[in-house]
Amino acid sequence: MGIGTLIRRAFGPLEAPVSKAYRGLYIDLDAFARELSSRYKPRTIIEVGCGDGLFTSCLARSFPETSILGIDIAQSPGRLFEGNRSQVEFRSEDVTAPLRRRGFDPVDLVVIIDVIHHVSKAERKAFLASARALAAGSGVLVIKEWAPTRTLAHYLCWFSDRVITGDRVSYATTSDLMRQLAPMFPDDQIRFEGLVGPRSNNYFVSVRR
Repeated sequence: MGIGTLIRRAFGPLEAPVSKAYRGLYIDLDAFARELSSRYKPRTIIEVGCGDGLFTSCLARSFPETSILGIDIAQSPGRLFEGNRSQVEFRSEDVTAPLRRRGFDPVDLVVIIDVIHHVSKAERKAFLASARALAAGSGVLVIKEWAPTRTLAHYLCWFSDRVITGDRVSYATTSDLMRQLAPMFPDDQIRFEGLVGPRSNNYFVSVRR
């Protein structure tokens, strides 16, 4: 168990509101979920790297009629999920594992939020290819990432990601990420979709067949 998990769980019953308040310093998760719901009308969603389920809760509120699956390599993904449990399922899975052999069907929308910079560059291609494979023929992969800048917000974000989680993070600007994606998915449409408040570091791109 990492130091970040220990710190969060030390708050006991206050863990969920403290975690949401801290995450809110960097990104408005509800606003991002609403933005997605204004663009896409999926029947099924997979959130890759769902963690404690904070963003999954936002997805459930913005997509009340949609079936949602959250996967993460953590042992207990979705611990802090708040919402309709009959609508959402969580599984402890590695996205690069052969998921379809375990009954996974392609979905309409695959979402990855603030995960890529935690994945090593050597493993990033396999990770993204596996995530893209979860989308149906007309499905979309949406990747939300954090662009590095010379600002206090970025340095605090780096401290949280590097020191508290212990990961060797590697951020990418919008153009850098799109250049990485282009050779991976040469037949797909790769688009910059927009920014997410309250920090201009937050951007998201889409990959669509």
